[in-house]
Amino acid sequence: MEIVKTPNTQLNASFVMKPVAAVFVSDIVHVDDLSDNQQNELILNNQQLHQLYGEHFAATRIVPMGSMVLLSFSSAIAAVRCAQEVLKSAKLLLKLKLQVGMHLGEVTYSEFDVYGHTINIATMIQQAATAGQLLMSEATANNAGIETTFSGVYQLENFSHKVRLYDGEPKGKSELQDVTRLKVS
Repeated sequence: MEIVKTPNTQLNASFVMKPVAAVFVSDIVHVDDLSDNQQNELILNNQQLHQLYGEHFAATRIVPMGSMVLLSFSSAIAAVRCAQEVLKSAKLLLKLKLQVGMHLGEVTYSEFDVYGHTINIATMIQQAATAGQLLMSEATANNAGIETTFSGVYQLENFSHKVRLYDGEPKGKSELQDVTRLKVS
């Protein structure tokens, strides 16, 4: 018997496996209410805070986007712990509240950026979060390594179906005792 290869039996060369990442997107609450100088100072301090904790928790990518910051991780546990530390330190050191949204899924990396549907979902979850809240998808909550609280069923913007979201409220004192590298103005 002779096997004949047809286009349907060959692996499609354009098929590319994408890495799975835990992604969080944070934004400063009410930053638009401040003067330009105050905004710039807070944004810079916030980006430094994310950089410090992102490095500590081995973020694979840290992308500042104005008042928003995106971080990606190869571990959902590291992403959640980092987000919790950022929330606590932002409140204590910078006297500001962040909204944080998190999702776990496939991403695409370029030289300096990370993008894909996972980023869009994390951003929509971030927009649904309240001030000072870490809100995460069910996929993230199932892999978070912490106890989460069911927050509710949400209809996210530009999403065809409702999603179950979970609160990953930070507890306790900050894990990093030495945050002296952060220059808070």
